[in-house]
Amino acid sequence: MEKIKGVIIASDHRIHKTLSDVLKPVVEVVGKFSDYGEAYRAIKELLPHAVFIEAKGGDLTWPEFVAKLRRQMPRTMLFLIGNKDPDLILKGMRSGVNDVLPYPYSDEEEVLSIVREAVKRFSKEEGKGEVLGVFSLKGGQGITSIATNLADHIYKLTGDNTLLLDLNLFMSDVALFVNLAPQYTIFDMVRDLDRMDEDLLFSSLARHNRGFYLLCGSEKIGDAEDVAADDIARMLGVFKRYMDYTV
Repeated sequence: MEKIKGVIIASDHRIHKTLSDVLKPVVEVVGKFSDYGEAYRAIKELLPHAVFIEAKGGDLTWPEFVAKLRRQMPRTMLFLIGNKDPDLILKGMRSGVNDVLPYPYSDEEEVLSIVREAVKRFSKEEGKGEVLGVFSLKGGQGITSIATNLADHIYKLTGDNTLLLDLNLFMSDVALFVNLAPQYTIFDMVRDLDRMDEDLLFSSLARHNRGFYLLCGSEKIGDAEDVAADDIARMLGVFKRYMDYTV
């Protein structure tokens, strides 16, 4: 099983050490934090597959933190670290965690098994679509033409769901190149990421008469400043799940 990236958040530094050791077969721990604010800023940069969060019964802040992570990073696995108190488990599930890891634990294999099963479910849910990037370090190199013809040729050969994605946010020109005027843009997609599903995606995307789908930027250059790197990462995750090919 391929390792996933994980972040541990705990005020008890013994948890950092013991949990890192237990999870080593399946998780590469890329960050350890004791403060929610510091952890949140790092998580936005690290984009881990999983976050392990210590929860104490009397701590009223962790449910809000979990709910915030779930809204902002819906594809990230969230694990609560705490005792087996039913109220704690129920509160965790309502906040959006995937599972609860018992701590302190007497059986390391039990903890590892919980995470392994979650990773298996995560892997099955993750899309298997391919993402093909076409870019140049300067303009005027025919990138729009190459990308468009590549998407067209892939659809012609396979008949699979193929998306032509224009990530030139400041000077999007693919729609003009293929003579389409799509109403739904990348910026609309960013707004809808938290509620995006298969029906919404395919009902929103423009489709060329050659068969491939299209998603471009807005005509308003200022909109590009509202798109962050993790928005693009989350967007590509959606496309990998529902599209066979994204160019």
